[in-house]
Amino acid sequence: MASLATWFGRATLALGLVVFSTTTTGAQPPPKDNAKNRETLMIRALDSDAVDIQRTALILLGEIGQTDPIGRRLAPQVIRLLKSSQDPMIQAEGVMTLGKINAKITDALPVFSAVLKTSNAEVRLAAVKGLRDFLRGAGLSVRPVPNEVLSFGLLPPIGDIAWLRQYGAYADLVEASVSGLPIAARACNDADPKVRMVALDSIQQTALDMQRLLPNLVRDLANNTVKSVQLEETSFRWSQLVPVEIALAKTLPSLNEALRSSDLTERLKAARVLEHIGIVERRSAILGELLDKYRHEAPVEELPPMFEGLEARLVRYERLTRQVEGDENTPVSVPRNPNRQLRELRDTLAANRQLADDSSSYVRQAYVNTIETLDADALPLLGILLKMSNDPVVYVRWTAIRTLGKVAPEAPESIVPRLGLIISRELDLDVRVAAMVALEQFGEKGQGALEAVIGASKRGDAEARLEALEAIEKMSAAPEAILPALTRALLTPDESVQSLAKVRLTAAQVLYRMGDKARAAVPQLTEALRDKDPEVRRLAAQTILAIGRTSPRLNAKEGQ
Repeated sequence: MASLATWFGRATLALGLVVFSTTTTGAQPPPKDNAKNRETLMIRALDSDAVDIQRTALILLGEIGQTDPIGRRLAPQVIRLLKSSQDPMIQAEGVMTLGKINAKITDALPVFSAVLKTSNAEVRLAAVKGLRDFLRGAGLSVRPVPNEVLSFGLLPPIGDIAWLRQYGAYADLVEASVSGLPIAARACNDADPKVRMVALDSIQQTALDMQRLLPNLVRDLANNTVKSVQLEETSFRWSQLVPVEIALAKTLPSLNEALRSSDLTERLKAARVLEHIGIVERRSAILGELLDKYRHEAPVEELPPMFEGLEARLVRYERLTRQVEGDENTPVSVPRNPNRQLRELRDTLAANRQLADDSSSYVRQAYVNTIETLDADALPLLGILLKMSNDPVVYVRWTAIRTLGKVAPEAPESIVPRLGLIISRELDLDVRVAAMVALEQFGEKGQGALEAVIGASKRGDAEARLEALEAIEKMSAAPEAILPALTRALLTPDESVQSLAKVRLTAAQVLYRMGDKARAAVPQLTEALRDKDPEVRRLAAQTILAIGRTSPRLNAKEGQ
């Protein structure tokens, strides 16, 4: 009789869950007066002694948790069930549901961390998927601060999380990322490759969220008329994201094993995570430089320091991470060094130089893309760049050569001969153009490749010849070395397949800027007065007039 009553009770509860699902997954939300009944029914299901009913309740809760506040309210019941149940199916379904119901960070993350230490691979996989969904939900919660708040300059003290929550800015993303990324980083070294892949995906998702936010801040500083309130607001928003940038940099050591994996899919995933972290670190460094510039140049009397309260906030976030990990006794001190993250990125790239020879061009591409994010800081990786400038894949070569230009004007004795060789022998036009652009950055230190650039000014399409002429101007101060190439370009006739008027015009512009140094080109300039392009004729005439003037002062003024 007791078993019949138990069966009847379970059947009634199951029927209630069916009704619950039909009222929560339809197009119309359930009536408000049913909210309490629905919550009570779900609590009964979670507290049931029937595994199937518990699992069904967890699945339903996960499906509605993103849109219905009942999920967050029932998070403590889900956590209690996870701690009490030894059933792998309940543990797996429970941690996946926990990642979808917007649970409190300090409640949810310790559960993910603990479950990821279990011996059951399927449960660990479910836990890391739940963690990924949890971090993704935090990123999706980011909303812009309302304009009406900014228009009155109502900016709070930096680090005021209550204000951030009220106006929907970055609090959830920052708190979840700072405490959740270390858990994901440890999972990158899990014995199960599926767990490692999802863990890498979790880190990549946070980096993509940061990429989405940081360009908006860069655009805020794109002009020279920044108002004080805009500067304060951008400084405030950027400094809120700094802890996430630091947390991403701390995941770099955990990528080493994946970057050396024999599995191509895992290796490629890790290489792309590395690339996204590099983009975040570079954009954040650019923002810091821009903010420092505007803070000193903006026409306002007083501006708050961009790092006001930043160190204290970093300490607070580090304490939150320790709380999640159950380690609250270790002293906390995390002063920020703006260049430290880029150095850590460079060290990771240097430690994984085998990626430059990877069998997959996609891995090599992600690797060289990451090196490019270092800009001038890539100098210690010069040997890798020179090697990759000879890669069989065009896009890899192009990126490596472009990065060599960012290292300029350092190491011209190693870089310039290589660029000259590329310009002379490379078949791909875009790669040749990239090499000429890189040479421009070396100025007169690039004269060792001048002959190769002069040769490039005679062939290829109009855009390539234009770049060659501009590089010639910047590479040599001796007019006798470059005038023959410029005068030949000035009189270049159109070809049957393309118009070269832009080439003639660029040559005329360079000669005009040379002023009296172009005196030997007067016969060719005179001939250019009959050019069919009016701009070429105008510049040729102005250059002849400028050369004919005897006053150095007037000549310099005309040449500007």
